[in-house]
Amino acid sequence: MRNRIKRLEIAILLTVLDIAAFENSCDVIWQGWPDPFWIWCALRLSLAFWIASVAVLWFHVYIDLRQALREQRAVEVAGTANRWKEGTDV
Repeated sequence: MRNRIKRLEIAILLTVLDIAAFENSCDVIWQGWPDPFWIWCALRLSLAFWIASVAVLWFHVYIDLRQALREQRAVEVAGTANRWKEGTDV
């Protein structure tokens, strides 16, 4: 459980830092290197990797959240089944 919370905290922190870095330096980078085609391609490719890495990180957080909810539901169902067994007379 602690690893899931830690992963969520890291995802939030990295996303906020990525957005801040992108807003602060994007204009300068794109204006500084517009001419050579290979530099333009390298910048676009690095931006694509950056976005993909954030998407993979959030996908892992989503999977952890679904698993936590599934485990919580299983515990609730098991608790309900035990309460039904305790009240029955054989």
